[in-house]
Amino acid sequence: MTAQMPEKIVYQGAILELCTEPLEDYFAKGGIRPALERSTTALWRRYVGSWEVVDNLLYLTHLDGRLVDGTKITVSMIFPGFPEKVTVRADRSAEVGA
Repeated sequence: MTAQMPEKIVYQGAILELCTEPLEDYFAKGGIRPALERSTTALWRRYVGSWEVVDNLLYLTHLDGRLVDGTKITVSMIFPGFPEKVTVRADRSAEVGA
């Protein structure tokens, strides 16, 4: 089994690796997963999310990956109307808002 590329998180000003995948819980609960291009066996989920903790809330701030047509994926493609970031609550359900 190939080790997977971690998500990235900014916590108290430090950039760290996040070895969980909060966005996967959103998809598992019915969030629409776009068709993403597979780039490597080290990235089965086909994207890397960037996260930030602000005031004890977890925010998705950036996505790195490509759709099958080669277009770069953005947060607003998953959460239309919220181009910059979305809050993920403690129960990991997405709370769309910034």
